Amino acid sequence: TPSGLYFNMAYTKGRTDGYIRNGFVRTQSAFAVLGWLHGNNSLRLTWLMGDQRSGITWDGISPEQYATDRRQNTSGMWTDDEGIIHFYDNQTDNYRQHHLQLNWSRQWTDALSWSNTLNYTRGDGYDEYYKTDRKLAAFGLPVSPQDPDAVTVSDMIYRKCMGNDLLVFKSDLKYQSRELELTAGVHLSRYWGQHWGKLLWVKEWGDDADLSPYNDRYAWYRNTGNKDDGSAFVRGEYRIFPWAVVYGDLQYRRIGYVLDGYDDDHLSKWDGRMDYRKTWEFLNPRAGVTFDWHPAHRAYLSAAVGHREPGRSDIKDNIKGAPEPIRPERMLDFEAGYAYTGPAFSASVNLYAMEYKDMLLETGRLSSSGYAIKENVSRGWRRGMELQAAWQPGKALRLDANATFSVNRLADFTAYYEDWESGGYKVVPCGRTTMLMSPSAVGMVRATIRPLVTARGPFSRLAWVWDGKYVGSQYWDNTESPDRCIPAYFVVHTGLNCPLRVGKGTLTLSGDVNNLLNRDYYAYAWVYRAWQGGDDPWYQEAGLYPQAPVNFMLRLRYSF
Repeated sequence: TPSGLYFNMAYTKGRTDGYIRNGFVRTQSAFAVLGWLHGNNSLRLTWLMGDQRSGITWDGISPEQYATDRRQNTSGMWTDDEGIIHFYDNQTDNYRQHHLQLNWSRQWTDALSWSNTLNYTRGDGYDEYYKTDRKLAAFGLPVSPQDPDAVTVSDMIYRKCMGNDLLVFKSDLKYQSRELELTAGVHLSRYWGQHWGKLLWVKEWGDDADLSPYNDRYAWYRNTGNKDDGSAFVRGEYRIFPWAVVYGDLQYRRIGYVLDGYDDDHLSKWDGRMDYRKTWEFLNPRAGVTFDWHPAHRAYLSAAVGHREPGRSDIKDNIKGAPEPIRPERMLDFEAGYAYTGPAFSASVNLYAMEYKDMLLETGRLSSSGYAIKENVSRGWRRGMELQAAWQPGKALRLDANATFSVNRLADFTAYYEDWESGGYKVVPCGRTTMLMSPSAVGMVRATIRPLVTARGPFSRLAWVWDGKYVGSQYWDNTESPDRCIPAYFVVHTGLNCPLRVGKGTLTLSGDVNNLLNRDYYAYAWVYRAWQGGDDPWYQEAGLYPQAPVNFMLRLRYSF
């Protein structure tokens, strides 16, 4: 048994200018671990850091812009006094996170082991925006009611900031014998999140204006979101026959949410304080059986119940616009499958049915600040089949393929559209529909060629990879409207990967050609529709997210 201290570290830096305007990304990450092994004890201290700065591109572009300039991005666009268009280049999303983790494990006996992990995470970040014609009153800035010529709107630069802390403790006790495996554990976490705004510049006030009194007072908005999450579980596997294993586990989970403070729209459209406190308790059981006969064959059946609680943004916008409080989702998951593994060929098939109750989806209703609200839809399902296969006729060639065919439905969906003509919402029953962004068919094929695998020399590990990926059509929203649909697309990528021994380490040279066939396609979309009446009754805005045409990437990595 090895004993003593060990140390590992890694650093990664990435840089890209992206395809569309301002679509750049600057990333860096670091990893370091200091460990100690002694007999049946293991102690490990791990530090992780991730840092990212990227341009804001999440608005998408209109279908008209997509047809004329796929690289357009209107985020951060402003016009000077002479009518010349400019772009604010620091329209960015910034986030840095540090993890510090301590793990202690002990092998008490050959059958019994215990593992404990304590983790602390600190995150800090902000989005920075240039916005035109913002109302001063919506930011808590003074406007003179006695002066009819007083400035009431202005271009602004501001930040939406966040800071969060996460503390986690996890402990697992495991017993394993020839026929029986038992695991029991607890998972406890507390999350503290702070969100606030910071004004950087107000055009009408001039470059030298002191904004610190407004930022120091309450920073135009400030709120907290805290979450306590505790769970306990027990899991067991028992080999009832040499060819059959039954298993089951049960998780009890308790979640507590607290949201407090004012959001960024409380001075304009929503005049209220978030004071939300809610606790949910879940029981999540799972059971199944696995059959394995001959080393090549394996089959299984399983059933599980899972719950998913709403996220902070779901709750925050729901309380500002939905008629009913939001509830957690519940899912029943049934799966059955078979796998064959041979010396040169392997294949598997998995059948699944995920039945949802109170599914969290966008219905068209908006919060007071215009964000899409998620509400509970009574029933939906995802049912399908997953296929995988691999064939390696020799050392120089390997072929892989997978495909998923599925039906993704909502039993009875009702859409809501803002009614500009009469006020309120226009209600449109849609009946049974296909879920948004849920293609019924996806697939991938891959060929890995190692032309020099039988030769000696520095290039013997050279690999040439070809990928083809197909994604079926997807709807922009849950109404299954054919005029709001992402067309199916097929893209091809190829790349070379060459590891070389250099000193005591490995230098890896890689090159990739993405979207080799130079396809014009987009992979995601959003849509907003409103009823305005008249000869042209529907108003519509849409955002499409174009993907890059043929592009190249070179990578250099050294590990030791």
